[in-house]
This record gives sequence, structure tokens and C-alpha cells, in this order.
Amino acid sequence: MVREIWLQHGGSDGMDIVTDLATDEWGNSIISVYSSQQSVSGLIFNTDTIPQWHGGIVKYDPSGNLLYTQKLQEARSLQALALGNDSVFYGTGNGFNPGLPYINLSIPQCEDTVNGYYNPPYKMIMVKFLDNSSVHTAVIETNEDIIQDLIVYPNPFSSITTLALHLSKASHTSIIILDVVGRTVKNVSANNLQAGENKITIDLSELNSGIYFCHINSNASLIPLNS
Repeated sequence: MVREIWLQHGGSDGMDIVTDLATDEWGNSIISVYSSQQSVSGLIFNTDTIPQWHGGIVKYDPSGNLLYTQKLQEARSLQALALGNDSVFYGTGNGFNPGLPYINLSIPQCEDTVNGYYNPPYKMIMVKFLDNSSVHTAVIETNEDIIQDLIVYPNPFSSITTLALHLSKASHTSIIILDVVGRTVKNVSANNLQAGENKITIDLSELNSGIYFCHINSNASLIPLNS
């Protein structure tokens, strides 16, 4: 049996369309949209609007929270999306009026020598995007002797998350964030933690998307973090 987990919607009419959907390994969804010249209001996502005759990119996290809305320049649209590696994704579409930007890169003038056209009004476009919104997901392993319980929330998270640790005894604790080859990329000061529940805030907004490990130095464990 199929059931709905969540439903989100943007304001639109029959002239506003979704052209493609791509989902990454952490469950974040990127959709390409287009609001035509005949649209009444444009596409509306929370407080963001993609106006008439504009394409755009919209991203949701796995819980259905809107991460961002990116408007393309006028008369540009994406028809298909494909995910790459390391926060990169690709789009194909078209652009009207060459010489003007897509988002910030200009569509060059060109000569179509095969068909005899010079600067045809519509161009097929291939675009490479860098998405640095960095949504992180945590997978937990704990040491039952000292850390009796550990919760990461929110999970997934875009930049800042909280570790809630329940310790069996007081402990001087340090937290080290490591990359996949074991290099230290961030130190988090937790000082002395008391027996019982403790909360530690971790900000990973300055790190690129990827896989990181959180090492809690209190005779505790290794926690894989996906970003």
C-alpha cells in the first residue's frame, strides 16, 4: 500500500509547470520549473516568487522543508536535471536572446553554419551548477559504557545541528570533525559534560558537502556524518 508522507505546494496556475525532478543520495529533491508568459501570478514558494516567463530551480529537504528557490534570467528554462558528485548537478534547457545571462553566465552569440542561421533566437543550453546549500545527514554509533543515548536533531540539517548526549558519568569531552581520509577539519569545544543529558551545537556551514566523521573524545565513539 502507498501512503503520503508529506505534501508541499507552490502557488501556480495551468501555465506553470514542473519540467524535471532529481533526488540525491540523502533524499533532498531538486525540481526545475517554468512559469510561462501566460501565467497569471508566476510560481510562488513560501515568500519566493518565480515570475512570468522565467524558469527556476527549487530544492526541498527529505522532510519537505524548502531549502532555496533560484530564479533564472528571463526567457531561460531547464528541461532536464542530472546529479553529479561533490555538490554538482547539471541541467539542459534553452535560452532566448543569446548574449544575455542564464543566471550570471552569458549565452554567447554563435553562427549555425549547418542551417545557415546567424545568432538563432533559441539556443540549446547545458549548464553545470554548484549547490553549496550543504544539507547534512548523521548516522549514529555509540559507546554504551559512557554514552547511553545520543540523538542528532534536526536530521538532516542544512548547517547547524545539535548533539544530545546522555552520559553515564561526568566526562571531559572534545569533539573532532574528520574528513574521509582522516584529516581534522574542525574542533568543537564541549568542555566538561555532566552525568545525564548534555546538548552540544555543531555548525558545519563552512564545510563542503561530503562525508565527515565526528569523534567524541570521552572514551566514546565514531559518528559518520554525511554532508
